[in-house]
This record gives sequence, C-alpha cells and structure tokens, in this order.
Amino acid sequence: MAAADDGEWRRRAELTHLLKACRGRLARPVSGSRGNGLRQEDAADLAGLSLRSYAAFERAEIIPSGQILED
Repeated sequence: MAAADDGEWRRRAELTHLLKACRGRLARPVSGSRGNGLRQEDAADLAGLSLRSYAAFERAEIIPSGQILED
C-alpha cells in the first residue's frame, strides 16, 4: 500500500511542478506587469476556474476532472 501512496504523491508533485512551470513561461496579459509568468488569478481566469479552485489544483489538493485537462 505504501507504493501506491508514493505513486500518488509523485503524480501530484509532478502536476504541481508542471502547472507552475507552464504558468512561469507564459507572458502576463496585463502590460506593465512586473515579473515573469502569469499570476494564479490570470491562469484561473484562462482555465475558467475560480482562483480558489485553481490554487488548490496547482497545489495538487484536488485532482482535475478529464474535462479540465482537455480544455
């Protein structure tokens, strides 16, 4: 059972890393913004999610539905 838990933890960590890396590579839509990458608010808006849901998704506290991943 420990192996399954370890595998789940790894998948969640990989998802978190992927989302943060992708968000960091994208340009902010607001001109004059400081820093690189999208804010969580921007990413949530683009994904059609609330900021709270996106933040939980990025922290891998929730597992996304297939529909979120397809969009």
